[in-house]
Amino acid sequence: MANPGGTDARLRRGERFCRADYRRTFAEGKSFPSRSFVGWALGTTAEGSTTGATKLGVVVSRRTFPLAVERNRAKRLMREAFRLSKGEIAQGAWVLLIGRHHLVEKGVAVAAVAREFRRFLHKANIAAHAEGKQVTTRQEATP
Repeated sequence: MANPGGTDARLRRGERFCRADYRRTFAEGKSFPSRSFVGWALGTTAEGSTTGATKLGVVVSRRTFPLAVERNRAKRLMREAFRLSKGEIAQGAWVLLIGRHHLVEKGVAVAAVAREFRRFLHKANIAAHAEGKQVTTRQEATP
């Protein structure tokens, strides 16, 4: 299926979190809860980020999602929300999403999760401007 925006929306190896990225995001990032997930954001100037690529990490727990089918659906919904909004994220921002049980309730669609993800981007101040300029992060704004 072709991407309607015309850009490549795949999640490449350099855009995935490694173990150290999870630790760093929890230590230095800021959390923003929503109904479907808790989003953690680390600004666009992440020290130690050699590639400068926007990265995504996804966490789902067995306690919240006891069935493997539910865990896989929750991860798939969060990754798809990221892919749909990939062009709206400031370059170099790190995003970590922790799934909540609402993701597997009946009738939850990708579009609803994508809307929540876009709201998260604006709350976390990591959404890129429409003109292609990047938004400064809260960490950069503090003297």
